[in-house]
Amino acid sequence: MITFLLFLQLQAPAPSYPEYYVFPSSDQVLMEVQLWGHVSKPGLYRVPLKTDIIKLISLAGGPLPSANLSGVKIIRKGENVNVNIPDILNKGKNSFYLEPGDVVIVPENTSSKMKDVLRFLRESVTLAAQVVLLYTFLKAQK
Repeated sequence: MITFLLFLQLQAPAPSYPEYYVFPSSDQVLMEVQLWGHVSKPGLYRVPLKTDIIKLISLAGGPLPSANLSGVKIIRKGENVNVNIPDILNKGKNSFYLEPGDVVIVPENTSSKMKDVLRFLRESVTLAAQVVLLYTFLKAQK
């Protein structure tokens, strides 16, 4: 009988990612998830089981104006899962629940990227103009 029980224990699958569970008290279980990208407070969060992605983003202070909520990515056990937050909100229920160890990435939207490129170009042109003016000034001094 003991051999049979040991055999069953050896055959049972190992719990998935046990290092991502936290037990702050005897009656509470939390899971660790990470939130990166364009949210107010990215970082490591300890949230209750059955926490959905909307709640996690809300706990982080919400998305920044630069966030692309249609292209949220979740890395789950080495796989990429794409989540469209506006679709979830339009359906009227939070249907995407997080799992322990998930890494949620809220990317930057295209218009914000374009603003960054335009800002870089403006600063580059300004710098180039200053170099030309300095060169012209120094050449006139000779």
